[in-house]
Amino acid sequence: MKRCSCLTVWLVVLLLAGCAGDNVYRSSRQQRPVHINGFPDDWEAEMIYDIKSGILAGISNDNRYLYVVMKISSPVLKQKILMTGLTLWIDPSGKKKKDKGLVFPMQQAPGMKQAMRNPENQNRGLKADRELINSRYEAGMEAMELINILGEGTTEIANNISPIGVNGMIRITPEDDLVYEVSLPLNRLFPEPEIYLIDSLKTFSVGFETGKLDVQMQRPGNDSGHGMGPGNGPSGMGPANRQGQGTPPNTEIDMSALAESSKYWLKKVILSPASN
Repeated sequence: MKRCSCLTVWLVVLLLAGCAGDNVYRSSRQQRPVHINGFPDDWEAEMIYDIKSGILAGISNDNRYLYVVMKISSPVLKQKILMTGLTLWIDPSGKKKKDKGLVFPMQQAPGMKQAMRNPENQNRGLKADRELINSRYEAGMEAMELINILGEGTTEIANNISPIGVNGMIRITPEDDLVYEVSLPLNRLFPEPEIYLIDSLKTFSVGFETGKLDVQMQRPGNDSGHGMGPGNGPSGMGPANRQGQGTPPNTEIDMSALAESSKYWLKKVILSPASN
């Protein structure tokens, strides 16, 4: 997909905001494999935007892999994903069960907590940490948790670029959007992938669920507790937090948002459109 077409998809999909509901989402068939690199130019998936969660997501597939992409613009949701982690749930039965899951990124991934709490970057927020965040994921050494993907009843830890074909990438764009991409082998998700590839009535469910922090709310000027008060907290990723001016009025709102999990389910997904 060319860059201009991709940008058009981002714009058009906003007009469809909130329309997913219980409708069937028909994933697109990729004519070429997706490179999991944080650049969505090669995606051929229709994106759906959920107003409540702020998640813009799309799903595509080929004969081997399921691909999932997200683009997040909300400062609070970006902060929540990087600080508390995100789990992608796949339920082959289509009943929103937490059957198979990929936890990526994991909660407070190594290096991210330090980057987002660096007092020198406090008034510059996520933009100041873009290069660090991107380089860490590009190195392919960030941890992912695989739940029931390598076998029922198993939980394994792998790198975000792995030889088993479960790959993930996070990239912060120059516009400070967070792009999330993952690929998962179909034979790790479905007992008989070929049925899902040819049966237009065979649906499954895909869920997105962030983690949450045990946040202790503090009054302005109180830097005790968990070290998340003025000068130490991750609130620099939200609206401007000027160094030396104490806690801004919206800090408690941001911290409260981190204490709640954001969830979104695509309840009925078809792996391959009937026309394919």
